[in-house]
Amino acid sequence: MKIFRRRPQEILEDPSFPGALLLTGVAVLLFFPGLGARDFWAPGEPIYGEVVRVMFEKNNWLVPMLNGQVYADKPVLYFWFALLISKLAGGVSEWTVRIPAALGGLGLVLTTYQFGKTFYDRPTGFLAGILLATSSRLFWESRFLRLDTLLSFFLFLGFFFFMKALLGKAGKSFFLFGYACFALATLTKGPVGMVLPGLAILSFIAVSGRWRELKEMRLVAGAFLVVFLVVPWLLALHLRNEDQWLHDFIWIHNVQNYALEPIGHVRPFYYYFLNLPPDFLPWTVLLPGAVIFYYPWKERLGYPASLSLLCWFAAIFVFFSASKSKIAYYLLPLLPAVALFAASYLKELISAERLHGAHWRCTAALLYILAASLFLSGFAAPFITYRFERGLMLWAASATAVLLAGAGVMLVSLKRNKLSLFFGSFVALFVGVSWVMSVGVLPYLDQHKSPRAVGEFVRDHVPDSIPVYIFQSTMSDFNYYARRASIPVIASEEEIANLPTSHAQAYLLINDKDLKEVKQLSSSREVVIKQRIGERTWYLLRLPQVAS
Repeated sequence: MKIFRRRPQEILEDPSFPGALLLTGVAVLLFFPGLGARDFWAPGEPIYGEVVRVMFEKNNWLVPMLNGQVYADKPVLYFWFALLISKLAGGVSEWTVRIPAALGGLGLVLTTYQFGKTFYDRPTGFLAGILLATSSRLFWESRFLRLDTLLSFFLFLGFFFFMKALLGKAGKSFFLFGYACFALATLTKGPVGMVLPGLAILSFIAVSGRWRELKEMRLVAGAFLVVFLVVPWLLALHLRNEDQWLHDFIWIHNVQNYALEPIGHVRPFYYYFLNLPPDFLPWTVLLPGAVIFYYPWKERLGYPASLSLLCWFAAIFVFFSASKSKIAYYLLPLLPAVALFAASYLKELISAERLHGAHWRCTAALLYILAASLFLSGFAAPFITYRFERGLMLWAASATAVLLAGAGVMLVSLKRNKLSLFFGSFVALFVGVSWVMSVGVLPYLDQHKSPRAVGEFVRDHVPDSIPVYIFQSTMSDFNYYARRASIPVIASEEEIANLPTSHAQAYLLINDKDLKEVKQLSSSREVVIKQRIGERTWYLLRLPQVAS
């Protein structure tokens, strides 16, 4: 058939090539299977699950609540999406609450494709979408209950609309679409929804000298649109006398956590220099060769779209590096820029008649290391699994078959300079391993990461009339599975001695580290259930007679 005689470059450039459809299929295969097969993992996931559960049971669409108090850590948009899906499904579950994260990942992949297709060409856009979908950070975040894939989708979609209008690829009305996306990003995670794109766009204007175009950006109309989308919810909070939410969110979780006294996750200034390369694995192997290939970069950066992506990357990287509080997934919004840069280089490799030069020697070496590492991982997986977790032997065998077959084809195709076959084989390998992980391995690891066992014991064996307390933990990881809207926090050992005397009995959740340090519980304690969750073992203690 004629299609099999066409070069990969020609297939990708064909206007009839269903790039968006294929990317959707790949992203769905990666992000959605087994999405509800595992529990909410502590720390973190059970918090968002509990917020949605309480909103669902109270039919409350306005005020996020956690552990009996207003939840001021995050705005409400993600919870609205999860609540809507839960209403349609008839209940809250791990699946319904994670769906918005997976949809955010899918949207980010398709937006990256459209950006590349609009400002470069079809092959670059398609390859960028594939690289992004199979990057380690986006793959994990799209399957984990966090808000950052949805945030990143709104941010980059708004930036795409903005650049289309600014660079003459669309009418000026697209500025308004951009402002709307930034407003939705703000409703998803707060002021960063406006700050990050604002810094990126202003830096692009400054570097490119486009100051005169500021007056064309519909700034007044955009401001009114943002106010129209964001303020109604804040006004509703005010009318409900929930102004404390706004104070705590802006001051504690943004200003204070960013620049003054971080709540947690204090990291050195170079933290992201170390964490960004693993986030883009395995495609980090393309970046050194791309840097060599495009050097000197003056011609590349002379193209406005490339310069805008550099400003997008730099604004996000510098903004979060300047913060005292740092978490790896904060950099997720800049990964589309990295994917587009790597994809433009990959397109040149695939279309090259002969591969040579310093850039190719560097890239070929790293690709051989990647393929060989995957091949060796296939051999090692059964032995490591047998040594540490024999219950996963069947799944390890499945992963081994996929790794050996996929990596074997990758090695052969690389030797023959068949790069399209190399990357196609990797995508198939990645999808296969992701299915094994999602359906088998991750649910098995619930026993090490999930608070379900302790939470469900509380739900099934402790009447609602008997109080359950938790010692020095504000994460609220047990509420969801315990089905308790409130598990009060005991902040000190003295408070244990001063628990209300009106209760003849009470229970206390405490981890192994704190249990060793609380002298009052060293002798008089009755362990009802214990469970290893992450790095700590948690105990549920029965206090048969509350001290007076």
